[in-house]
Amino acid sequence: MSRIHIRYGTPISLDDFAEELSNKDVDVNTAAQSVVRKVNARVELGLVELTVNAVDWETICATNMARQLLWTNEDDISLKDWVDVNQQLVASLDVAPSSPQATAAKKALCRYNALLHHSGIQHSVLAFLVPSQTPTNLWFTATKRMLLRLPLAFLRFSSFLPSFLFVLPGYFTGPLAQKVLAKRDEEEAHSQFKAIAGGLGISLNVASLFALLWKLQSAGFYNVPRAGSTLGKIVQVIGATYLSTSLLLRWHNLLVKGEFAGGCIFGDSKLTTHAFNS
Repeated sequence: MSRIHIRYGTPISLDDFAEELSNKDVDVNTAAQSVVRKVNARVELGLVELTVNAVDWETICATNMARQLLWTNEDDISLKDWVDVNQQLVASLDVAPSSPQATAAKKALCRYNALLHHSGIQHSVLAFLVPSQTPTNLWFTATKRMLLRLPLAFLRFSSFLPSFLFVLPGYFTGPLAQKVLAKRDEEEAHSQFKAIAGGLGISLNVASLFALLWKLQSAGFYNVPRAGSTLGKIVQVIGATYLSTSLLLRWHNLLVKGEFAGGCIFGDSKLTTHAFNS
């Protein structure tokens, strides 16, 4: 699941350039070109201030990996501090002149990032299965922890199943659109196609839910007084569909985030959550 934090840069006032544009001693085209260059420079400066920037793609990959190592649960990083935190990591990895230790650390982080990317595993999953301080064999520890958590994971999945089936088409259409339509070197496009196609996939079940509630309403399973007209029935079914959809989505998001009320039932196991997020 993705978090969204909307930020706006400093407004660019065109009044700052009014005098230059209205100067009769300067050619109109020359003044216009000068103003355009200055506005573009301010836009570029604003974008740099609001985003994470590095000299190359390897530094970005190493920064992402370092952030995951430092914060296994990235939700602990406030979105308002996200850019500052990442930019500080970029600065620590992109020191000049570059030392052998910094170069070796960047290469190791990039290799680990590539390994996780191509194997389809998240670092948080490995951190959960294998603690940082492991006195015994890694495979034995990972297998033991997984088997001990399996009953709780199964119980949690059982409660997750109804809402999971509702959003299931989105789990297929989102990654499929990402793989087919998104360009490999455009990271933002991957999230955009997954979000749009995932929403379209879920809308198929929303339409099916509407049809089911319409049939149930026509069969008399539920009815609201003074809703005898066709328009009243449509409004009634739309309302029931909206409430049911909201409930199922909140149910899904709550369990995916691992914040189910009364956590004593499920403990602090996050194996199922990580499995679905992967």
